[in-house]
Amino acid sequence: MWRDQIDAFWDGRRGFAIGFFVDEETMGAPGPAPDLTVVSAKDATFAEAATLVDVIDARRWRCGHCVLELPPDHAHVSLRSPDGAELRCSLVGEKTPMAGGELRLLLVESPDHSAPSPTLFRVASIAARGDWRRLARDQIARSGSRLVWAISQRRLVERRDGAVALAQLLPAQRAFPAHQSRVVLQSIDAPAGRGSSTLKAPFAIMENWLRENGAPCPALRIRIPNAPDQNEFMLARTAV
Repeated sequence: MWRDQIDAFWDGRRGFAIGFFVDEETMGAPGPAPDLTVVSAKDATFAEAATLVDVIDARRWRCGHCVLELPPDHAHVSLRSPDGAELRCSLVGEKTPMAGGELRLLLVESPDHSAPSPTLFRVASIAARGDWRRLARDQIARSGSRLVWAISQRRLVERRDGAVALAQLLPAQRAFPAHQSRVVLQSIDAPAGRGSSTLKAPFAIMENWLRENGAPCPALRIRIPNAPDQNEFMLARTAV
């Protein structure tokens, strides 16, 4: 059943990703994904501020996953299929005690360059007992240079019988890379007093460059969002 194949990852805020990924336990791709209705609420009974988040059909499942944005302060999400089956996810805080359960490790690997293939999303399940952190590191090492990034999340499935299955999700954490910087490109006004362009149009469709004011001249500002001082830019301005 789809409830045993689907994975859900929560970023601890409003980001909620669901998908059907290649599972290490089944050693194969998941079956066809059903149409799903996603509803969120502030309480477990879905009586307070219940909101329709999205309706996901087969066309949306072509890439294997969907990323949704939950309303503020909504800690309960319901995934419902047309046959009446339902999976309810309770989003709990990072400090909430969770006895048992499992660690779900989602790894994104670059495709094999020898043959055209899409990016691979692979999921590994690790029992949350013993030295599970070492087992997670082993999974990351197994991907080698093909690994792009990986996230991990504690999950506890409380009930699978009947029409409704219940699961608790702790916030997901980045497992790889350990450190990452972001670079933002922002457009700025073109420099004043710019001279004539020496660029030549490579295609006939761009011959309007010669009839107007020369080639386009984008001006960009490169900013490091996580820099200690937001007013200091490693590369403040650059003009092309």
